[in-house]
Order: sequence, then C-alpha cells, then structure tokens
Amino acid sequence: MGESSLDTLPQVRCRLSNAAKPGEVLSFADYEFGPNRILSRRGVRLRLKHQSAQILSLLLERAGEVVTREEIRERLWGPDTFVDFEQGINNCIREVRSNLQDRVDQPRYIETVAKLGYRFLVPVTRRLAAVRQIAEDLTEARPAATPPAAPNSTAGSPGVVTPPASSPVFSRKIITRRLLSLTAIVLIILGAGSSTFLRLRHPLHAVEAGRPSIAVLPFANSTGVPENLYLSEGVTESVIDDMGRLGASDLTVIARTSSNAYTGSAKPVDQIGRELGVDYIVQGQVQSEGNHLLLTASLIRTQDARSLWSYKSERATQDIIGADLEIAQEVLSKLSIKRAATVTTISSNSPHVSSDAYRLYLLGRHDLNERSRDSLHRATQEFKDAIEKEPDFAPAYAGLADADNLQAFYGGTDFYKAVVEAEDQARHAIQIDGSLAEAHTALAYSEFMWGWRWPQSEEEFQRGLTLNPNYATAHHWYALYLAAMGRFPEARKEIHTAEQLDPLSPIVYAGGAYVNYMARDYDGAVQQAGLALALNPKLMAAHAVLGWTYSASGAPEKAILEFRTADGIAGGSPVYRAGLGAAYALAGHPESAKKMLATLPVGPSYVGNYSLRAEVMESLGERDDAIALLYKAYEENDSSALWLKVDPQYDSLRSDLKFKDLLRRMAFPN
Repeated sequence: MGESSLDTLPQVRCRLSNAAKPGEVLSFADYEFGPNRILSRRGVRLRLKHQSAQILSLLLERAGEVVTREEIRERLWGPDTFVDFEQGINNCIREVRSNLQDRVDQPRYIETVAKLGYRFLVPVTRRLAAVRQIAEDLTEARPAATPPAAPNSTAGSPGVVTPPASSPVFSRKIITRRLLSLTAIVLIILGAGSSTFLRLRHPLHAVEAGRPSIAVLPFANSTGVPENLYLSEGVTESVIDDMGRLGASDLTVIARTSSNAYTGSAKPVDQIGRELGVDYIVQGQVQSEGNHLLLTASLIRTQDARSLWSYKSERATQDIIGADLEIAQEVLSKLSIKRAATVTTISSNSPHVSSDAYRLYLLGRHDLNERSRDSLHRATQEFKDAIEKEPDFAPAYAGLADADNLQAFYGGTDFYKAVVEAEDQARHAIQIDGSLAEAHTALAYSEFMWGWRWPQSEEEFQRGLTLNPNYATAHHWYALYLAAMGRFPEARKEIHTAEQLDPLSPIVYAGGAYVNYMARDYDGAVQQAGLALALNPKLMAAHAVLGWTYSASGAPEKAILEFRTADGIAGGSPVYRAGLGAAYALAGHPESAKKMLATLPVGPSYVGNYSLRAEVMESLGERDDAIALLYKAYEENDSSALWLKVDPQYDSLRSDLKFKDLLRRMAFPN
C-alpha cells in the first residue's frame, strides 16, 4: 500500500494542487466524494456530518501530503476563531474513518502523523478532469465531428435530419478486416489516454473484500494468417464467458470489451493489473504447428508478475475453441475456486460450433454494443447468419433477441415484429441452454420493456445474474428496471457493478447517466454521459440522456444541441425528436416544438407514439392533452410510458388526480 501511494505521489500532487471544482467527483478505492461533499461507496450514500465532510475534502485535495491539525482548524473555524477544536477534530476524524472502515492501528486511508496531523494514503483522481483530458486526446486522434445539418433549416429553427445512406453489405474480406479493427478502435483510446481514464475509476478488486478478480487478455494470433484472428478472438471470448459462469459469485471477471483494449499492448502485467484493478491476468496465444494449432496460456499474479500456471495444447483447427473450458477449469482450480453449482453445461461455446458461426456471433456482439441504427442492422444479420450455420447455437439466439429488443427501442425496424421475435428468440435460447445468462437477461428485458410483467422480469434478471454474476449487461439492464421502479439505491449498485466489470464500455456509462437522470442527480448524469462520450463521441444514447438532463435542469438550449446530435446519429428517431420538441417548448420556441410534434408517427405502429407526443404536449403546457395521450400509451403498453413513475419530465403532472390514477393502473410494485 505504501509503495503504491509513493509511486503515484507526484501525479497526485499535480492533479490535486487545487480544491475540487464544482461538479467534479474525487474517487479513491471504491468510494466517491462530491459534488456537494457527498460521500458514497459503490453508489450508496454514506452519512457524514458537515464538518467531517470538510476534513475529508481537505485530505483528498492534499492526498499524499501531511495536513496539520492547525490547517484543519482554519478550514473548519477560520483563523480568527478561538475554540477548543482538539476534541472536535478527533470526533470528525473518527467519523470519517468509521465510514471508510479504516483503523487507526492499521490505516488503509488515513494515517495519523504524530504531533503534526494526518495524511491520506491512497491515490485520488478527479473524474471530470480525467474525462476532459481523454476527450481532448481523442479529438487530436480523430477528425472533428459535427452534427449533421438539417436540410432547408436555419440556426434558430432546425428541421428534420435526413437519414444517412445505409451501410453496404460486408464481404468476407471486409468482415475479416472489421475483426482486425475491433480492438484497434479501443487501442486509439488507450494510446491517447488510457491510464488517465482508468485511474479515474475504482480498483475492481474492491467489489467485494476477499473476492479475487481476473482479466483475460486477448489471445494473440501468432499463426501468421490474419484470417485466423477469429480463432484467438473466439478462445478469448469463450474463456471469459466460461470463467464468469463457472466462477459465479466467487470470482470477478472483467468483460471482453475492456480487456480487449490491451490487444498487442507492451505494458507490463503489473501495470495492467493496477489499471484494471485485478489480482490475476490470463494471457496466451494461438500458433501454427504443422497442420495443427498450438494453444498456450499462462496465469500471472499481478502483484509480483509471477507466473502461477501454464497451459499448452496442440489441436486441430476445428477443435481449438473447445480448449476454453479446459483453460477456465484449470485456472479456477489453481485459484481454489469451486465450480458454481448453478452451471450444468457450457454448451454455448462447445467444440461443435463451427468457426464461421462463432466469428459471426462475435461480430454481432461487437456491433450490438455500438448502438447505432446501422450497427444494430448489421448485428441482426450477423446473428441470423450464425444461426443459419448452427441452428442450435443458443448464444446466437440470445444475441438476436438483444438486437430485436434494441431495434424496437431505437425504432430501427417494425416495432411489433421485433418485440414478438425478441421474446421468441430468448425463449428458444433458453430451451436450447437453460444455463445461458444472456438468454434469461434478454427475456427479462422483453418482459420489462414490452410486457410490463414486473415480477416475471425481475425473476429473469435475477436468474441471469445467478447463472453469471459477471455478465455486465445483466447488471446494466437490471439497473434500468430498478430505476423504473424507483429503487434507486439498488439501481446504483447494479450499474456500479456493471461499470466495474466493463470499465471501458460507453453504453454502460450511458446507462449510469440515465439512472442518475431518473434519480434527479443531474450532476451525476452529466458526469456519466461525459465518460460515455469520451469513449464513443457518436453514442446517440449518451447525447440523448444529456438532452433530457439539460431539459430537466433548466438548460433547454443545451438540450436542443444534444437532441439534434442524437437524432442525426440515429438517422431520424422519434424518441429523440420528441425530446427535441420538448426542449424547443421549454426554451420558448413553441412553433419549432409543434414542427417536431408533426414529425412524430401517429397511432400504435411505433414504440412510444402516444407517450412521445405527450412529452411534447406537456412541455407546451397542454397538460390535459398530455394526460389523455398517456392513458392511450398505457392501453397500448407503450414502452416509453414505463418510466412514468420516475421520469422528471412528468413532475408537473404528479399532483393531478388523473395522473395518480394512471400510475395506480400500471401496478408498479411497491
């Protein structure tokens, strides 16, 4: 502990030479402090009196340095105040230590320096400062992006954005090139500012005390044949999935999205371990050996870079992916972690799955995470192609269910067709492999978003998390469910876990922003959306949640810019145009709001038709019309209406008896 603090002391002093700026969050271990001097641990707010919070703020600002008791006295009472402050300081320090679960005799965070004062021992990072830095680095690494201009529009009255041309169908060579470039995109981010970004996060091993954590780095394709990348990608993905399911709640496994960022990295293992906050790392490679392939792997302890275990296996090409289960089981055995009782099979990545099907599945998962209209269309086709090659490939059905669910939400396809097919695909995946967490999570999302079957949805989410507690998407979507139910402390815990499991996933940070928006933590929403956009400046969901946040917090002009950007990226989305119309109304541009209203679809043919129109009408002050539309939304199971219990957009209607009756009819669980 002492070495880590001293190693980073120059950087800490440089970053924290001044007090925290408004809106910045100071992070250390699994704690966050600010804004408004609020201390929280893994999303749960802790009780800290005002003076105790002032002392903690001073210690964090001066992390690594001795803060004298005299300096504390001046911070709390001023230089000209003469009081018996000794006991007061002692009480405050005691309260801070209690909240941090720290001990005087074995300090982890606050060290008492005899006859002088106190020193904060661990590195402290500023979240927004780090986000701004990585965003600047990214700007230098990519062309400047501007929102698409609306045809025949002026600055004060933007029109409807023309959808971009559809992407061409990818040839086999293009698919191979895309696989080669999946990690290159993230490497640009890491090359520009990875350590900055990762330092702003909490060490992942702090998820649960005593619970080991591990990252599986991308297996290197050392065959000399670029087209064989799918083999190394497949092994990596499979080992991560198998470890997550087999280790269950006894092991934290970092998601592939984040570990993939270290493809080809020359960083030493101990540095990667510090950046990801993991105790162990698995790394390996696939090599050519005559007519066969040689697969090697090793388990390394990050604390001292010591190799604890090694693996070597020569296999035929069609059998290479089956090695993942052997590797996962042997690593767990070496770590003395018992196989989870809930796992009965690992059929999702079994050796009989063809290499072509698995490659298409990997591409589908990647495109799914981009969350653009074109990428969702590509993902849908890739999952369908994988199923055509392997009709019993359960993960591909689960992936297709996710793609249908998201296209229904974002408006990229026939809504009712997508909703029905999403539930069918999820249930079919469960029928093939009932132990597949992805399938239960996809079904839970369908039950939540489209069926409004609240208890069944939560049961499926919990089933998925029981099967694989390391599945970040399950934590992410369950957090959204909990937020819709108004259970914000639980929602924050889940989204925080998702962030820890997948610390480089922009869509997870966008989900965290949405949870904070619903909880009316607008500063937190802006911060989380900033993290998402630092990683993916074209993430429409992050721009949209910024738009809703700005509208709710009294900055509709900023909201207009964000919704225009989101709508342009989406190629024209009723969800974002409704937000844009509402922002126009709030900004005092009713005619522009009505123009947006006129572009929204009418009738039950699209998700959110009634509630989206209600959103604009409410902002225009037409409350009776808004409530009438919301009743129609309820009758049609309009998915956007499921947020009515918590959405700040409708706070002006909450005292209305008709609105209260509507919430009662929706039968949200208490």
